[in-house]
Amino acid sequence: MYAQNAVQFHYQISMKQALSQRFQVTLNATGLTGPVVDLKMPVWMPGYYQLINYAAALDSFKVTDSNNQPVSWQQTSSSTWRIAHKTGTALQVSYHIKASQAFVAQPWLDTGHAYIAPTGIFLYAENYLNHPVTVSISPFTASQTVATGLPAIHDQPLTWQAANFDILYDSPFLIGQLEQLPDFTVQHIPHHFIGWQMGQFDRTSFQQDLKKIVTTASGIIGHIPYYQYTFLAIGPGRGGIEHLNSTTISFSGEELQSPNGRLRMLSFIAHEYFHHYNVKRIRPVALGPFDYSRENRTSQLWVSEGLTVYYEYMILRRAGIMSNEQLLEHFQQLTASYENRTGHLHQTLAQASEFT
Repeated sequence: MYAQNAVQFHYQISMKQALSQRFQVTLNATGLTGPVVDLKMPVWMPGYYQLINYAAALDSFKVTDSNNQPVSWQQTSSSTWRIAHKTGTALQVSYHIKASQAFVAQPWLDTGHAYIAPTGIFLYAENYLNHPVTVSISPFTASQTVATGLPAIHDQPLTWQAANFDILYDSPFLIGQLEQLPDFTVQHIPHHFIGWQMGQFDRTSFQQDLKKIVTTASGIIGHIPYYQYTFLAIGPGRGGIEHLNSTTISFSGEELQSPNGRLRMLSFIAHEYFHHYNVKRIRPVALGPFDYSRENRTSQLWVSEGLTVYYEYMILRRAGIMSNEQLLEHFQQLTASYENRTGHLHQTLAQASEFT
């Protein structure tokens, strides 16, 4: 437990308005100091290199004190809410988030499932990013479960904790009637694959390949720095984003039915997993800790993405999933794509990284 006057942030997420695709969010904050508190919605998500106007989805903003009395506030920018505050006074902030864009960098909510992209849900108090956060989630139905890379608070049902906001913002949640494949361990570390509507595929064979990928990729570095890892399969679609000790992937088991589709899916997973090392642990200075109020530019994105593309294929080859011929064919296709496009004649890799 924290001391009574310590800074604490606790979020409660309700899905009861799933029919209208609106998360109900309540923030209880204590221990804050100063005459005003600026709450901000991020415009940037770890692992996704574009500005996103998350604040446009927020409405019904309201603030009360510990006596349930209204507290004055004003919106000072498109993503900032300034609250009048008396030191030592607890604040309860409530708001709604419209979640109707099905994409790995956006929150989603319907009656069947939900995906919480944290930077699109959780406001942060300026100058308090380094403080611990807890999150409680109320699913739409009692049969729905929650998957995330965050550690659970075991004596508080459906509640998780993050040591700070950077960790929270790098830890998405998947909620629904989820399927969890059998766990496997690599270097004594448990790995989970949990998904929603994953479709028809050979789960045993897939898990065997997934373990080969993790074993081979982590073996390149020689160390696994997390205590557990969770793959979140959010359903059919496109895209994936690497996170601190999890990754979000658009996943359809049907794609594994054909040899080419299987290689595409496994190389995609290998790519996102290897980002755990190349961009999370080995990263450009600009890519963390983040300034969530603006874009975080780097001229070295070509290293973070380019080397990861190289290693996704090398991992599959070393794992015995891809043949030498297939490896060379993929590199040939990449080379041809580069040479047949004229962009490299007009822009350097560093320029492309920073300005496109």
